Amino acid sequence: MFLFLLLLACLPDPCTDATGDHISGESWTCEDGCNTCSCDDGSIMATEMGCVAATCTDAAGVEQEVGSTFACDDDCNTCECLADGTIEPITERDCAVTCTDETGTYEVGESWGCPDGCNTCSCEDSGDISSTDLGCEDSCIDGAGVEHEVGSTFTCDDDCNTCECLPDGTIVPITEMDC
Repeated sequence: MFLFLLLLACLPDPCTDATGDHISGESWTCEDGCNTCSCDDGSIMATEMGCVAATCTDAAGVEQEVGSTFACDDDCNTCECLADGTIEPITERDCAVTCTDETGTYEVGESWGCPDGCNTCSCEDSGDISSTDLGCEDSCIDGAGVEHEVGSTFTCDDDCNTCECLPDGTIVPITEMDC
């Protein structure tokens, strides 16, 4: 037991700073990001270089100060400018872009029938919804010359099936019975 305590007393003391624990004889980059630290039997030694505050250039070409946080180039996560001039994300969110309207949620590049019933909507890379700009009809005229309101149902010209008036002015059967 005495020998163990004697050996333990002979081990060099470790060093601890903001970068972590270090064993005697170890060297590492100091927390200022530019000087070199080393551990000597419990004492931290450091070079004394004048550190020039580096900047980072983000994806938009804007200079960011060391330590500053800003939107990453995905416009979703947060990045930080490090002392060595590199940029590192400090959040890692799933940033999938989608588009949502009253008809549902859609992926970038997907197209669907707009809520007005006659235009076509598309999901853009930005998450914005674009659409065609067709003039939607207020009514439809059936084969007998009778006007029907958009969205209304009525007996088709075959006097058997039910038809519907669509916003683009067309009439479509919604039943298909043999009459």
